Amino acid sequence: MNPRLLTDGQMRSFIANGVVNVQPALPASYHRAIYEAFDKIVPDDHVEHPGKAKPNNPGNNIIPLMPQLAELFEDPAVKGALISLLGADHMLDPHRALHNNMPIDGPQPLHKDSLFAFKRHVRTHRPWTLLLFYYPQETPPERGPTGVIPGSQYALRHPGGDASSAFPLGGPAGTVAIGAFDVWHARMRNFTNQKRFMLKFLMSRMTLPTAPSWDCADDRWRDPEDAPRRFPLSPLWRGGWNWLAGKPTPAEATGGESIADLEARLEGDDESLSLSAAYELAGRGPAGIASLGRRLLAGTGENLPEDETTAELGGRYAEDPAARAAAFGLGASDPAAAGPILAEATRSSSGVVRKMAAFALGEMRGDAAQDAALVRAAGDSDPHVRITALAAMGRHCAANGFVPSLRQGLADPEDEIRVQSALAFVRCATPGDDSLVDIAQAQLRDTNRYVVAYGAETLERIGTPRAMRVLMPFLKSARWCPFTKSGESIY
Repeated sequence: MNPRLLTDGQMRSFIANGVVNVQPALPASYHRAIYEAFDKIVPDDHVEHPGKAKPNNPGNNIIPLMPQLAELFEDPAVKGALISLLGADHMLDPHRALHNNMPIDGPQPLHKDSLFAFKRHVRTHRPWTLLLFYYPQETPPERGPTGVIPGSQYALRHPGGDASSAFPLGGPAGTVAIGAFDVWHARMRNFTNQKRFMLKFLMSRMTLPTAPSWDCADDRWRDPEDAPRRFPLSPLWRGGWNWLAGKPTPAEATGGESIADLEARLEGDDESLSLSAAYELAGRGPAGIASLGRRLLAGTGENLPEDETTAELGGRYAEDPAARAAAFGLGASDPAAAGPILAEATRSSSGVVRKMAAFALGEMRGDAAQDAALVRAAGDSDPHVRITALAAMGRHCAANGFVPSLRQGLADPEDEIRVQSALAFVRCATPGDDSLVDIAQAQLRDTNRYVVAYGAETLERIGTPRAMRVLMPFLKSARWCPFTKSGESIY
């Protein structure tokens, strides 16, 4: 069956709210079998401790344990939604998790997810990675689904409230909710005497959009009817829509405010109004871009140590929010005008400014001079800047002279830096080009599970006979036998 692509209305709603629900066509027996399998794995008295050791959780081995889960991603509704949001060549990321919610569990605090337990990355406004929540059982609000704060994916500051004020994502058995990676969310309280399971997967974009990948009938942006009133971000939404549609130019400004008024809003305490002003300035041509550049270059401060960067609690909001908003605006503006400003900012004495400049360079389709600035940032003394620059290189989805920097990143003792380098290599790999095979082969021997997994993904993406000769022995030795159960006969 052909994938069922999202409509313009669904895409507009997702961009503004950060979530879309789809219902697979798989039979009820499929979802019941998944539920019953996990019902046997998780004891009735198990208490969920997010982020802690989980003795009853298969974690990243969920799919080898239950290979039939691969059918979920081929379902027309699920596959169509993923193609619409991430492009046809999207990737199932190596991180997976079983989340159970027992009647004895309490609700979670609202949070943003870390990236494989890493917290120093800059959170992009564009859908490079999405969360996929799958509920194998019927999950009405009283059974404790995941709750989200619609529109909060663009907010770094804690939105206030708790899980009880969130929008529940559950529904009939088999419901799949696809959410923006950075949407504020939480496990809601389960008021029933029944277990609730949710399987979470990460899905990532591999290539830059060049045209709409959804069922597009009208490529003009209009604010959706269900736009979240708490987060008035129409200029940001319009910029995201244009990016997904492959439009190379920034979204035109539509407001009547003067640049001085927008500059005042940029400096204000309201995060949404500040971000909205930054994206509006991005569409005001050279004068608006120059204004954003002045604000970014005026930024000060060093990056917070990792043990203080509790992004899931909103702690990083204190990192010069106006300079950060300016960087988002510059990343969404005309590369020819903003690129030199950002290249200059990578030489700033402020670690925050250098990091945000590297991030913004990765958000735009740059030229050789901007790529050279990213290479410089990848050698920065501040690990936050190096992490951000390596991630930015991957978002260009082309080698662009980045291979030496990415190779150096793979040799770094810090796991987070190696992971970002490995993910960048996946996006930079070209089908049929063997030039990265040796690098990917070395990744298969890394001590970090995600560096290894991304090495395998790079080899698959290359897809040549040489790449397959490296990949297949690794896969055979790593194979999990789903029929072998602990405590049962080994035959």
